[in-house]
Amino acid sequence: MKVTKVSVDVHCSWSGKTPRYRLFLDGELMCERDFGWHGWELCIFECMYVKLQPGKHKITLEQVGTSGRFELKNVLVNDEPADVEFTV
Repeated sequence: MKVTKVSVDVHCSWSGKTPRYRLFLDGELMCERDFGWHGWELCIFECMYVKLQPGKHKITLEQVGTSGRFELKNVLVNDEPADVEFTV
């Protein structure tokens, strides 16, 4: 296994109730957060250092509730541009 840096910008736009999301890597929960800041369009930078086996991996986001619209942008793996599905 190799320690790998995986980062992603989680963008959200909403009005009303504060939105919440869960971020997964290969089906394993990495974090669950509220967008608890004032504003209606924000970005949270998520950075994870994880031990990964060589091969294909996938980042997924699960919206909790119905508030907000989420998007994953600017995925980096070891500081190199990548997609939500990547290989190490």
